[in-house]
Amino acid sequence: MKQMMNYVLSSDGNEFERGEIEAIGESVYEMTEYVVERLTPHFGYRLEFDFVDVSNEWTFSADDEEEGSHTIRFAPEGIHADKFGIEE
Repeated sequence: MKQMMNYVLSSDGNEFERGEIEAIGESVYEMTEYVVERLTPHFGYRLEFDFVDVSNEWTFSADDEEEGSHTIRFAPEGIHADKFGIEE
């Protein structure tokens, strides 16, 4: 499966990048892991992002004592994240 995702990256609540990325995977879980793996290097250093929430978009965050709080948010184009992958 492939799906275009819109994403927003922020550090300490300040958005610093927004764009599109193609998610690839055999399941929704694999696709979200793929996106997080590809976007993590945009923060310039190695962080461990944890899943926080899914509603209109997926939210992953990482906290670093020296560098602060970091967030990756993304959603599939044209559908809310919590509805993506659900057969109607």
